[in-house]
Amino acid sequence: MRKLIQTAAILVLFMGTAHAQYTNNSGSNTSGDGVNMNMMPDNRRRLTPEEAQREREIEAQYNQTINEKIPDKKMSNDPWGIVRKQQK
Repeated sequence: MRKLIQTAAILVLFMGTAHAQYTNNSGSNTSGDGVNMNMMPDNRRRLTPEEAQREREIEAQYNQTINEKIPDKKMSNDPWGIVRKQQK
């Protein structure tokens, strides 16, 4: 009888943690059936179309700056490069 009570207590604890994963928050992604198995809910604020456009513009400017402003890799300054054999 003691083992049965211990097993039931362990099962109840596991059921509690499993039930906590099935939350139905209004801000989370649900499929409409009320069951949500999202371990990391999306709590970020939704962007307006103007904010999303601004984010895209900032990203495009960043990429343009990265491609234009960062110089190409310089050749190594190896004074013995001419003396050594060229590896192919």
